[in-house]
Amino acid sequence: MIELEGIEKVYDSPARRVLQRIDVRIESGEHVAITGGSGAGKSTLMNIIGCLDRPTAGQYRLDGEELASRSDSYRSGVRNRRIGFVFQLFHLLPRLTVMENVLLPVMYSNTSLRDAETRARGLLARVGLADRAADRPNILSGGQQQRVAIVRALINEPALILADEPTGNLDGAAAAGVLELFDTLVGGGQTLVLVTHDPSVAARASRVLEIAAGEIVNDTRRPS
Repeated sequence: MIELEGIEKVYDSPARRVLQRIDVRIESGEHVAITGGSGAGKSTLMNIIGCLDRPTAGQYRLDGEELASRSDSYRSGVRNRRIGFVFQLFHLLPRLTVMENVLLPVMYSNTSLRDAETRARGLLARVGLADRAADRPNILSGGQQQRVAIVRALINEPALILADEPTGNLDGAAAAGVLELFDTLVGGGQTLVLVTHDPSVAARASRVLEIAAGEIVNDTRRPS
């Protein structure tokens, strides 16, 4: 599903090389954790995979399609149709209801709103939030907000889910619930790539990519 060849990322101001010589292939249905110290390049790599940033050099192919050189508008369409994002800070809009937050990606797609609402209700029920659709995010717990964010990431039925420190702001019980949900999604055939500094989160992945100084220094697969 994901092919990265010779990926480099250099920022001009101030001049610094964040990624260098990244070559990796991630198959459909894999559960991959990206680990490494602060400043290693984890989030930059995630942003390139998610078409939020583009590499300075190298090729990035998603399902065989080269995306590094495509226009911003084209890449934006790819993000909306094929990639679901889950962030540490949730990024829910406080003035919108849970349902309205979940449906935001649909506004930029060709999906029928009625069909999307039906799907949203089913997904909210699946994560135990069927009765919270009309609530505002600020009255939900952190774990509930993260589950709303995951439902929003799933609303357009993406094949690829990217999660950046998805349990970083959650307590132990809430984090466990989110990780169990991720396990279920991977079990259903979706591809999950997550950035984490937590060894216990990385241990649940079937594959761990460790980054140091912008390079992949370890690629470990868990025995099946």
